Amino acid sequence: MDNPGKVAKKTAPAFSRTTKSAQYDAGGKQVVCLHCGAAMFTEGAVSASAVGMVGLFHVLDMASTLVCTHCGYVQWFLKRPQRR
Repeated sequence: MDNPGKVAKKTAPAFSRTTKSAQYDAGGKQVVCLHCGAAMFTEGAVSASAVGMVGLFHVLDMASTLVCTHCGYVQWFLKRPQRR
């Protein structure tokens, strides 16, 4: 018998992040931090619907992020950057 007050639903996390830092390339160029110029990042992914940006991402439902390990500045990418 179903319990309408209890919904067991698995959803994807709104944000996920790797713990290992690395250097990345995007669009054929090495990614450097726009704030401090460092080149080491941890990679993450953000769900567009979880942050209310569905229109911004058009048909994509996830965006990749790179978080600078030196200063914490976050850069967003619609196409996933490649680890070096």
